[in-house]
Amino acid sequence: MYALQTILNNDQLQLDETTEKLLSQLRERNKIVSLDLKQFVETYLIEIASLTDKRDTSKHEQQITVWRRERQEQLDYQIHRFVTEQKKRI
Repeated sequence: MYALQTILNNDQLQLDETTEKLLSQLRERNKIVSLDLKQFVETYLIEIASLTDKRDTSKHEQQITVWRRERQEQLDYQIHRFVTEQKKRI
C-alpha cells in the first residue's frame, strides 16, 4: 500500500509540474493574470488606472476647450441679439 501511495504522490508531483509549465506558457501567450487579488490590484489595476487617468485628463482638457468655445459662441450670439434688439428700439 505504501508503494502505491508513493507512486500516486510521484504522479501527482509530475502532474503538478506539467500543469505549472503549461500555465506559465498560457500566461505568456494569453496574458493570464494571477488570481491573487492583492497582486492583481497592485500591479494590473494600478498600472491601468495611471494610464487611464492620463488619458481622462487629456480628454477632459479637450472637452473644456470645446465647452469654452461653445459658451463663447453662445455669449457672442446673446450679445448680437441684444444689440440688434436695442437698435430696433431706437
